[in-house]
Amino acid sequence: MIELFRSYSDKPYIYDGYTNYLYSVSEDIYQRLSTAGSGIERDLLLNSLGIRDTIAPIVPLAKVEEDMVKAEGPERVVLEMTEDCNLRCRYCPHTLADSLPSDRPHRRRHMTKEVIDLVFSEYFSAERDTVPHLFFYGGEPLLNYDMVEYAVNRARALSKSPMIFVVTNGLLLTEAMVEFFAANEVGLQISLDGPHQDEYRKTADGRGSLAPLMTNLKWIMDRFPEFYYRYVIFNATITQDADFDETVEFFDGNEMLRYNWQGYNWEIYGLNNGLREADPVSQRVRMCQTYVQDKGWEQGLNFPKLALTLPTLSLDKRLHGETEHAFTLWGCRIYKSVLFVGVDGQCSVCEKIQQRGILGRLGDDAGIRQGALDYYRRLYALAVPKCGQCWANKICQLCAACVGQGTLTEENFQTGCAEQMEAIRKSLVLYASLKESGFDYPKAIHFMKNNCEFCNRHYSHIYDEE
Repeated sequence: MIELFRSYSDKPYIYDGYTNYLYSVSEDIYQRLSTAGSGIERDLLLNSLGIRDTIAPIVPLAKVEEDMVKAEGPERVVLEMTEDCNLRCRYCPHTLADSLPSDRPHRRRHMTKEVIDLVFSEYFSAERDTVPHLFFYGGEPLLNYDMVEYAVNRARALSKSPMIFVVTNGLLLTEAMVEFFAANEVGLQISLDGPHQDEYRKTADGRGSLAPLMTNLKWIMDRFPEFYYRYVIFNATITQDADFDETVEFFDGNEMLRYNWQGYNWEIYGLNNGLREADPVSQRVRMCQTYVQDKGWEQGLNFPKLALTLPTLSLDKRLHGETEHAFTLWGCRIYKSVLFVGVDGQCSVCEKIQQRGILGRLGDDAGIRQGALDYYRRLYALAVPKCGQCWANKICQLCAACVGQGTLTEENFQTGCAEQMEAIRKSLVLYASLKESGFDYPKAIHFMKNNCEFCNRHYSHIYDEE
């Protein structure tokens, strides 16, 4: 099946879902296809372009089950070091749970050495050909710093050393911590919302967090410049109530921030706090338009990252000769992509879902895999009637978190599907427009690899031959 669309410059295109290929077409062909319906005229027009108007098959469930059995383990293990935090961010599920019925309240529960040892014996054994990336999560993981340090030392003692990142608000960082992280090449993903930081990210006693965070960033940059520019990245949560242009200027206009700003997080878990979830693709398109039209895409690290949506990256890999699509039927591969380990060793689909996607308990990997298969089968049953008839099933990134934050119902799936389709259409427009402007995906990937250790590891397998 095909999808017709126009780029920013109004140039007409056809996306062929069967081959995952993009065609630039004449205005005459575009108009005729737009009005041809599903008759013989449409078939003849597509045949003249070499397009087979059919739907790409989705991955059979049996193949998914086979891959699950053969998998060494997850590619990324996320450890919930604590359920406690020194902030009370308005959009955080833990903060919302403090006043609303939920399974994720702030609690002074920390991950123990015994749980960490189980993680390493199960997923970081010497027998594995590869080791998963290791992420520390919370709450605020630095509230359990001793155990973070213990786990890092265990990871760095392995013959195959993983990429390690701490997801933190950055307020508790000390010189001793940063010195340890720098010596062990541990990245910091710091949450920084820009000019709206004090409105959304307050301390437990109601104070703003921007000034103390910026103070920390300044001394880290001054004392550990190589570590700061290669291992520190920022993630901004942006709601529709925030001023997007003001946020962009906050990062782009600050030399201390502009090269470390790696991405946005639009995942607002609860809307009862009065915040509305922003549309990430719309914001991404707006910023890319600004760079393409006014700044040029090579100015800074921010823009290449913004341009690399998974659908557009999949398209570009196809144009560079990769014929097998990379992202059929959902953006995440349950268990294979990531495993979230709670403070007590209970494992779930990912950090975004947690209690809604319980797979099993640490120490019983066979049970966890079975839990993953059962969860995947439920998602598959919802998806097949829709995805099996969809033109976008080769580049769709619908994941479990997109379906009611892990609550798998027909209604939640339909809502998540509609949002994903809108995002895909905008990504196609973005991709075609960027290619028209001269955007070079391999060059952008290599630029990012050379300037950011996270990007170097995250995109290590992409365009390596060029």
